[in-house]
Amino acid sequence: MIICESCDNQCINAFIIRNLSNLSKNFSTILHHKRKSAEW
Repeated sequence: MIICESCDNQCINAFIIRNLSNLSKNFSTILHHKRKSAEW
């Protein structure tokens, strides 16, 4: 993760939040697929 000195905390926080939301989206997708395969 590259944080430039000119970046303020808001920029960094937005970057982290975006990554976290992507992770949670991927996680819920994985759980969804696991649940589907368990039904078979």
